[in-house]
Amino acid sequence: MLHRNVAPLFVLAGAALIGCARTSLSAPSGASSMSGGAGGAGGAPVTSSVSGVGAAPGSVSSGSGAGGAIAASTSSGGGCQPGTVMPCYGGAPGTLGVGVCHAGGQFCAPDGQWGPCLGEVTPSAEVCNGLDDDCNAKSDDGFGVLVCGIGACENSVSACQGGKPGICTPLSPLPETCDGIDNDCDGIADNGCTTGCSDGTREGFIDVAMYPGIAGCAGGFSMPGILSTLAPTCGHAAGNTGLNPLGIGCSVTDLCSPGFHVCTGPADVLAHSKTGCGGAAPGPGLFFATRQSSNGCAVCALGANMDPMVCDGASCMAGCAQTSLTANDLFGCGSLGAVSNSCDALDRFSGNLCTALGPPWQCDDPVKSGYTEANVVTKPGSLGGGVLCCAN
Repeated sequence: MLHRNVAPLFVLAGAALIGCARTSLSAPSGASSMSGGAGGAGGAPVTSSVSGVGAAPGSVSSGSGAGGAIAASTSSGGGCQPGTVMPCYGGAPGTLGVGVCHAGGQFCAPDGQWGPCLGEVTPSAEVCNGLDDDCNAKSDDGFGVLVCGIGACENSVSACQGGKPGICTPLSPLPETCDGIDNDCDGIADNGCTTGCSDGTREGFIDVAMYPGIAGCAGGFSMPGILSTLAPTCGHAAGNTGLNPLGIGCSVTDLCSPGFHVCTGPADVLAHSKTGCGGAAPGPGLFFATRQSSNGCAVCALGANMDPMVCDGASCMAGCAQTSLTANDLFGCGSLGAVSNSCDALDRFSGNLCTALGPPWQCDDPVKSGYTEANVVTKPGSLGGGVLCCAN
């Protein structure tokens, strides 16, 4: 049977084949069909049909060969009846009728020899055109993706979209936030983040060359506490000059850039600043807290005693260790707050309920009011300082 995918118009010697539909084709005497059954002994003619129409004896039908290929039949002598046409297809098995692939036509020339296969479409390299050029039942496949942009601006799109080449546009840059990512897409991650502050600017110990390992970082934080809040909760997206100056959803750790931590106490400050708190506050109204607090009466918990029956937020005795129970008041450096004379290098503290600091510092605990400031402190504002950040 002629394949319905034979589309071209062939005209030769006054005989026309249009679409090869419902047409009986004459074949040379003794010709056989590729799939219409075996010929008679001695090359007897085979009667077959095209598109279901019976053909006269001597006509020929071509069909799908192994894997779908079609080839023209010839007599045992190699000749054919001039003017006859046979469908043909030279593509790979399994591709006929898939995608753009279809059969062509082969004409018998006046000299009784079959000519070349004309009009067939066989698999070719896939082109981004919305068609299945390689006849694998998939249109525009194998083109992969386009990648553009650097850092946080990197973007990727399909290399072929809707039959047309894809267009990749980098994402928009953002201000650098000292989070290990190249946010501003300049090819350098965390450039300027040796400041130690997540927003890239220092408000205390501002001379980076003199104080490379310690920074006063201003900004707000809404997650309570300074003693046990060791992990960032907003991806270091805090800081008074950043995108989140009020620190909504942020902990004190988010004020420090990656590679820095909230200084633990006077020993940590002295390890990073040869001048102790000297140089911490370049102007008035700044308090930078550490993770140091007391066991009451402004007595810093710098000892080793961890007995909860002796050392809590109201014991007011020397020798207690810093624990979650000795959470009375905040201690740090700056120009704001009550003056401290009992915490080694740290020169300022918050006073009861942070009254020495004032808003936006908030330290009230309705249950244990005045004894747990370091566990409950929040700062919903960017003014008034923040925390001291020490290099890891």
